[in-house]
Amino acid sequence: MILYISIICISLYLISLYGIIINRNNIIVILLSFELIILSISLMFILFNSLAINASAVALVILALGAVETALGLALLSLLYKVNASTITSYINTIKN
Repeated sequence: MILYISIICISLYLISLYGIIINRNNIIVILLSFELIILSISLMFILFNSLAINASAVALVILALGAVETALGLALLSLLYKVNASTITSYINTIKN
């Protein structure tokens, strides 16, 4: 059972890395890929918690940091869309003020 869950965690991590590497122009896909990375890491920590390593507190901290990252990413996305009417990452330099 532990092997299957660890395979799921590793596959989620690899899928999200693939999403970041392939889709470098779309900021929405990059944010979703970062969320998948955070989810796979926290799932791995929860799996380690079942192996008698006290990692549930670390998983909660990681999920809280993921929520903060999502809020900041969505704020950046809304500002980018407001300025350029596009979500392409090459326009990020235009929102400097």
